[in-house]
Amino acid sequence: MMSGVVHTSLGYSGTPLAKKLGIKPGATVFVSNTPTSYAKLVAPLPEGVSLARRVTATTDVIHLFYMSRQDLERGLKSTRKAMRPDAAGVERVVLCGITPRPDQGGRQRRAIAKTALGAEESVAWEYQTDTGAALRALTADGYRIVALETSPAAMDLFTWSPDWPVCLVLGHERVGISDELAPLLNTVIRIPMLGRKGSLNVATAAGVALYELLRLRLYEGR
Repeated sequence: MMSGVVHTSLGYSGTPLAKKLGIKPGATVFVSNTPTSYAKLVAPLPEGVSLARRVTATTDVIHLFYMSRQDLERGLKSTRKAMRPDAAGVERVVLCGITPRPDQGGRQRRAIAKTALGAEESVAWEYQTDTGAALRALTADGYRIVALETSPAAMDLFTWSPDWPVCLVLGHERVGISDELAPLLNTVIRIPMLGRKGSLNVATAAGVALYELLRLRLYEGR
């Protein structure tokens, strides 16, 4: 009579480990500090899966292996900078002027975290004191500067055809975007309002505009 241990990647449920880990056909996977048994554990991989040498915006799955929490935190910090943008696919958020930000002390950080629910950690952000200087730098980098405003001359968001890449500018909750920034704008768009109110609050308006941009990018091929 013979006995032994059979290693399998199926687990108790019979579902392949690769599927449990979210590795889909055609996915790009990055593995850091790869264990010697990794390839055996996840085999067989779905068709078309490729292993990347570094994290880029096109990486679908990231597996990090570390021996300590400190090393893991350092690895996460460096990896997040290269990860695919979260949610609506925003590359980064540029906060200007008096906009609240996470680095303004514990009270402000907690207030933002209560609303963002972790997004402040996964979405890259930076602070620029001068909005005009920030827009000029983005223009130099090839971005089209598009303001979301209630101007009568603004284009309807849902009939507008964007030129990529887009920098979406959102102004003050009450007074909007200052006139001095007007020469730096390539386009002004608006969300059509059908009732008595002429606009949405900034956060809601941003969500509407960003997901329309995402829809155009993913499903309309624009």
